[in-house]
Amino acid sequence: MFNYMPKYVFLTKGVGRHKSKLISFELALRDAKIQKYNLVKVSSIIPPNAKIIDVDEGIRMLKEGQVVFTVLSQISSNKAGDFISASIGIAYPSDRRHYGYISEHYSRSKDEDCGKIAQDIALEMLKTTGEFTDVESTNVSQSALVKNDGVWVTVIAAAVLI
Repeated sequence: MFNYMPKYVFLTKGVGRHKSKLISFELALRDAKIQKYNLVKVSSIIPPNAKIIDVDEGIRMLKEGQVVFTVLSQISSNKAGDFISASIGIAYPSDRRHYGYISEHYSRSKDEDCGKIAQDIALEMLKTTGEFTDVESTNVSQSALVKNDGVWVTVIAAAVLI
């Protein structure tokens, strides 16, 4: 029976620009340093006892081609003047023996604080369990302005579980 429990989580972000939408996504993955892995999208739980680490420490733990579980927020546009943002928010109990939440949010609005919204969503999910009062939270966000019609811009934010 497969019983994988991630021990580490890191947050990363990136932006890519190209005339091809797919290549702009690839370039965003490269900017986020996660292009070498087979990303599998998962839902939104930080496992109990998982340690939050920085991106460089996390990348050192991975091997090219490895299957990596990821919560991914992404948005793309090729319309000049669009302002796009992708964010990941995390919230977890101070007592790390319990699980936490990861949320993703994306936006096409300069007026929206995408990172704060993603963080607030994760906090709300955690608080509505009624189990935790002492919690911590943070977010990672990537934004970009689309400058030229026809050039795709992709922004991503990710929580990578190892």
